[in-house]
Amino acid sequence: MFHRFLPFIILFNVTLLSAECNQITSTQLIRLVDSIADNFPTVQQARNQVNIAELELEKSQAPFDPIFSYHSKNYTQGYYSGLANQVGIIKKNRLLGSTFDFGYRDGSGRFPIYEDQSQTSNSGEFFTGITIPILRNMRIDEPRFQVKQREIDLKISDLNIFTIQNNTRSDLLQSFHELILAKMNREALNLILDNLEKQRDFSRERIETGLSAQNDLFEFDRFIYQNQSLIAEQDNHVAKNINYLSTLYLDSVSEDLTFCQIPGVTRDLPKELPNLKELTVRAFKNRPDLQIVEQQLELANLTLDFHQNQSLPELNLRAEYSSGLGSGDSEDTQETVKSLLQFNYPLFNRSASSSVEMTELKVKNIELNLELLKKQLSTSLFSFRQDILTLEKQLKLIESEVDIVNKLLNADYLTYNSGNLDLFQINQRYNILVNLEVEKNALYMKYFQTLVNLALFTNDPRILKNIYQQMLRS
Repeated sequence: MFHRFLPFIILFNVTLLSAECNQITSTQLIRLVDSIADNFPTVQQARNQVNIAELELEKSQAPFDPIFSYHSKNYTQGYYSGLANQVGIIKKNRLLGSTFDFGYRDGSGRFPIYEDQSQTSNSGEFFTGITIPILRNMRIDEPRFQVKQREIDLKISDLNIFTIQNNTRSDLLQSFHELILAKMNREALNLILDNLEKQRDFSRERIETGLSAQNDLFEFDRFIYQNQSLIAEQDNHVAKNINYLSTLYLDSVSEDLTFCQIPGVTRDLPKELPNLKELTVRAFKNRPDLQIVEQQLELANLTLDFHQNQSLPELNLRAEYSSGLGSGDSEDTQETVKSLLQFNYPLFNRSASSSVEMTELKVKNIELNLELLKKQLSTSLFSFRQDILTLEKQLKLIESEVDIVNKLLNADYLTYNSGNLDLFQINQRYNILVNLEVEKNALYMKYFQTLVNLALFTNDPRILKNIYQQMLRS
């Protein structure tokens, strides 16, 4: 009779799917997750912030746009009597903070020298000039500071997109992993259910021949109901996660996504983990949060440079060339070259000095924050590696434990088949095995999730791709 029982021995292995069902491959999964992450609402909001930052940058460049200038002055009463007109173009440049201007002017009559007006030929004169700051504003001034600040803001906005995309990928993959775990549990429980139903039929034959009591049949029914309840729980997990994915703009996929399309796992553990030093270098190079702090430090140093510049004396040099047109009563056509040196120095410069001291403290705080973040990244990478090594050991141990319980359960069935054991002990062993199988699946997915988190933490898509190619069934 034992040969009739052999097909009913419970083996907790994930069965292969039908070839008719097209599972989501590792490549499709990564492409799908990347596509959703690229179009996720929070990512779109971050892109809008980038557009705003670009417009702010464009706006900050307005001081360097050419300016059309015109002014007229007419003395009609008093000691001075004269009329002066001037029209021209003024252009501020980024080079040395200089300002270039050219235009036309005419003046007739008497003007006060301090108003920088003079008599020209009747037809006026053309002029061109340049003003260069020698001390303050030569290296950096307010307009150039604003442009640099907006450029850094734009870089930070771009990096925020990568941060949000990475977080979105993590959430999506977590949901997929829960689907995979539910699939693993459901397939194992379905195999158990199938074997239990066959064993119940076998028990019914034993009851008809008087080898087993009617209670044994009731006990098998209880086993089956218990197993069906566990399967319903896994179905609930599947439904919730598919619904969650559909809210992440997977509508077109969720309509066609079936249970058999959820990818299975190979249960193969990586033969070799990435080197910790290499992971640290990749994390320092790729992580956007670290790059954001570096940009903040660059901005703080730029601000410090600006405030230090504002504490310098103001010394401006202007050079001008003019040429009279020479017509009418005044035929002066002489070419004129003149220079002007202007010096200003505030007697009390407390605003600039206070700004310098405050910004120096901010720079130190950001440097400390950057140093702390790097230490935290190194510590997190070490923790990831230790968790992976520990999970590998736990998986090997629980595999051995499941194997032992399987052997004990098979031995119990043999004893029950000979009439020397009731189903109470088998029930206990069955519950232990089911719990161990579910725990093993959860442990494996925790191991899988830790590897994926490590790849996301280093922000290296190559590691993520390699993990899924190795661990998911194609």
